[in-house]
Amino acid sequence: SAVITAFLAGYELIKNEHFDFVVKLDCDLEIPDNYFETLISRLHADPKLGITSGIYEEEYGQAWEPVKMPKYHAAGCSKVVRAECFREIGGFIPNRGWDTVDEIRASFLGWKTSHFEDIALRHLKSEGTGIGFTQTNLMLGQIYYLTGGGTFFFLLKCFHRLLFSRPIFLGGIMMLVGFLKAYLKNEPKLVSDREAICYRRLLNERIRAAWPEMLNRLAPSRKMMGLS
Repeated sequence: SAVITAFLAGYELIKNEHFDFVVKLDCDLEIPDNYFETLISRLHADPKLGITSGIYEEEYGQAWEPVKMPKYHAAGCSKVVRAECFREIGGFIPNRGWDTVDEIRASFLGWKTSHFEDIALRHLKSEGTGIGFTQTNLMLGQIYYLTGGGTFFFLLKCFHRLLFSRPIFLGGIMMLVGFLKAYLKNEPKLVSDREAICYRRLLNERIRAAWPEMLNRLAPSRKMMGLS
């Protein structure tokens, strides 16, 4: 929230000027020369595209690897927002979860949100290194509750974090703890009931889209068992 508070202080100085796009940009990035040129050209090509970015890579060992994002998500470290869309969603909220709330509100209002995989930037400070991986997972659980996501998807998310997060196993537990703390405190949601329904629809689409890949992974095992 401190980052967005600083962003909003800057935006307040120019909000009455004429501009077509708003960019939220972190400082710990290496950006290709054509990054903004490419994104702006695609925003011009699709008038309904409201929020977009490229993908971002983080360093694992000696290699830079892309961080997977949902189809509708734009990277929070560097996203471009059409000015009209930015104003309609009320800008970024000064709370944790701002980079989910903006996309929920934009989708609810009929805007497209997405990222493009053919243009990448490098994120020099991996997610979780600022406040630690344990606290990051705790925060993500809280954010999931505050943005109104569905229970089934959240359980799948926690299970995935148990197996693949940093730290392994503990990441999923801390995400669940963060969610339960917010739930038991009855913390006020960051979205309306109708916006939450829109978000759950996006999450359910992710589950449906993942089924073919999961079945393909299971296919070799089925053949070995003589089930196919």
